[in-house]
Amino acid sequence: MNLSEKLPNIPSLATNKEIQLLLYGCQIQPSSIVVKNINKLINSGVDWNSLLKMATENKVITLFYHNLLSINNQIFPQIINNNLKKYLRSNNIKNKILTQELIRLINLLKNQNIQAIPFKGSILAVSAYGNLALRQFVDIDILVEKKNIWQARELLLNEGYHNKENLTQEQEIAQLESRYVKAYTYYSPNKGVEIEIHWKLRADYTLFPINYQQLWQEKTYFCLDNQNILCLCPEDEFLYLCVHGCGDRWKNLAQICDLAAFIVSHKELNWAKLLAKAKQVNCQTRLLLSLALTQNLLEIELPSFIQEKIVKNSQIIWLNKWVVKNLFSQAEKQDNDSFLDQAIFDLKLLDRFQDQIQYIIDRSILLTAKKYHLGFAKKYGLPGGK
Repeated sequence: MNLSEKLPNIPSLATNKEIQLLLYGCQIQPSSIVVKNINKLINSGVDWNSLLKMATENKVITLFYHNLLSINNQIFPQIINNNLKKYLRSNNIKNKILTQELIRLINLLKNQNIQAIPFKGSILAVSAYGNLALRQFVDIDILVEKKNIWQARELLLNEGYHNKENLTQEQEIAQLESRYVKAYTYYSPNKGVEIEIHWKLRADYTLFPINYQQLWQEKTYFCLDNQNILCLCPEDEFLYLCVHGCGDRWKNLAQICDLAAFIVSHKELNWAKLLAKAKQVNCQTRLLLSLALTQNLLEIELPSFIQEKIVKNSQIIWLNKWVVKNLFSQAEKQDNDSFLDQAIFDLKLLDRFQDQIQYIIDRSILLTAKKYHLGFAKKYGLPGGK
């Protein structure tokens, strides 16, 4: 089944060679048919400037370059190949620096009896893609238990990091108890490294009420740079990636590639457990949309019972089309969408009516604080204030 059949009424996928080539080139395990289609598209002539611009905007330039080069090392014009090779090398160096700093900080936290779980970033690059250079990321994300957050904060301060928002201690205390904040952002000017130290994966207002006691009990280990470090269990990590992508309204293809690579690399992923967890935190629609995107755009094979649930969810087709329309728009993307358009998308993602009401309340509060730069906002843990 070709892309236009999978996504009816989205003609750009059927007619735009560059979009087709980008999607084929980002597949994790391309079939022989896909490889044949890639060569056919290349031979027919493509607009390299447009294609690479899309790949860059969607944060998949390193993955796309690596995958196409493995199919045919003569596929890129020489000048483009040289530039992309430099970019891949530069991305790999940056990622290694972030990984080394991540491991160093985790060991420092461990020495103070603080457990820390890194997520996204380098651990996702290696666990999902098997190659640190193939994923583009710019910071470090670490989860610690809320009871340890202040001690972890002091450690970062002692290591030369400072609060990126220049918050006072009073404001940081307020944020720790706020439903609108999930992490502190710290930056080291000497190292050029930014770190988000989380006590929650998602802020409460995003309606992802995960059981953190259970999350910490189900944690596991992963070998990163020859060191065993804590990580989320596969189902928790995958569900988080789905909810995070939906929260961003799938602003780039890289987020969908992460899911596809995760599915391919994690054969042990327990689909029944994943569905149960999604139901427990009322985010089945967000999970099913995420899976539908991996299947429709990157041809990931899903279990039949998952596909049945996708088909039975009346919201998925509309949500799927909305994401694709914004993902490959040649004009400015979601930033220029109307507030109403974005709100409708967000509301359709929510499984329960009471969550939709809560969404409206929380977004109204956040928009008011941001628009009017309320002087008291940060004192009460609201982002956007003075």
